[in-house]
Amino acid sequence: MTILSKSTETFRAVIITAFFMSILLSGLAEAYANDDKEIVFAAMPCGDPVKEYEQYYPLVKFIGKNLNQPVRLIIPRSVEEIDKLLSQGKIQFVLHSPGDYVQLQGHYKADFLLKSLTLEGNDTSRGYLVALADNRELSSVKDLKGKTVLFGPETSGIKWLAAENLLQEFEIDTERDLKLHGHGGCCPDILLDIYFKKFDAGFICEHGLEEMAQVGVDKSVFKIIARTEPFPNPVMAASKESDDKLSKEVEQLLLSLSVERLPEQQEILKSAGIGGFTKAKDSEYEMVRAMRKKLGY
Repeated sequence: MTILSKSTETFRAVIITAFFMSILLSGLAEAYANDDKEIVFAAMPCGDPVKEYEQYYPLVKFIGKNLNQPVRLIIPRSVEEIDKLLSQGKIQFVLHSPGDYVQLQGHYKADFLLKSLTLEGNDTSRGYLVALADNRELSSVKDLKGKTVLFGPETSGIKWLAAENLLQEFEIDTERDLKLHGHGGCCPDILLDIYFKKFDAGFICEHGLEEMAQVGVDKSVFKIIARTEPFPNPVMAASKESDDKLSKEVEQLLLSLSVERLPEQQEILKSAGIGGFTKAKDSEYEMVRAMRKKLGY
């Protein structure tokens, strides 16, 4: 059985705000993307569209400032919405998970593909399976049978695709073997649902536990049960319809960003939770295609 996560009253209020904000942001794309001079970027949300907008807008603004062109950032609500906007030629650049990239690959230029780096400079990350530290019934992945598990959004690479793959390696089927599973949002929201015992366990990003200080919960109340295999970080792709000269200029700007350079660049990257960008090859995502096929996607 699958459900969407319920959370605290505060979180529910944020989600309602995010829902209407995401509609607004998508609507702005419909209204303005026909402006030939405007560069439109899209970023898939982790869970909270408002938070995602705040995170990535400094990066988009940096590009617009350096190219002396108007820019717009939109936060689509689904892969299907990105597909539609790409088909209509209304967005030029997309930052999304490798799983979404391989789904939408037919829309993109073959010579423009950038992978994001972690703040430590790595091009892969792991998902963490966590539970409350005092939960004696959970000490290994096999113990999840008959339990409730909260994953990340279905667009997430490490909190859904790699997470489901980990369970399958232990012969656990999400539909058959779990008592209940759901899809949450960002890591603090997932951890709060575990903290308030709405779910027995859940998958978060590598730095998810560090974010708990923001909501006044000590990370020591959680334990890490397992880690997924390394999974590629989000990738930036360019629409086939985007101007070749523009694509090269955007590529150069993104490759120039570094947390070790100017303070302005440090703030831009830290806001986005990214350590920089480096060139990627489509062949690097064969493992993602193989994982999707194995899981039936």
